[in-house]
Amino acid sequence: LKDGAARIDAVIWRGTFNRLRQRPEEGLEVIATGKITTFAGKSSYQIVVESLEPAGIGAWMALLERTKQALAAEGLFAAERKRPIPY
Repeated sequence: LKDGAARIDAVIWRGTFNRLRQRPEEGLEVIATGKITTFAGKSSYQIVVESLEPAGIGAWMALLERTKQALAAEGLFAAERKRPIPY
């Protein structure tokens, strides 16, 4: 994890990773919650991530737009697939 001026190593365990609603991507701005621990091998700090959420409304809109584009590529928004609204 990093910002403009600093970085910290992060670890996420497999069970936690499988529970995430969104998979981490390079360059995605996130809010990571977890525990700070020390890594004895390098005598440095790291965060053990327990939850990961996109930061801000812009991140949610970008995620929504990507999902919308993926569904459109499958043809799920095509006019011939639409059904009439029930009475």
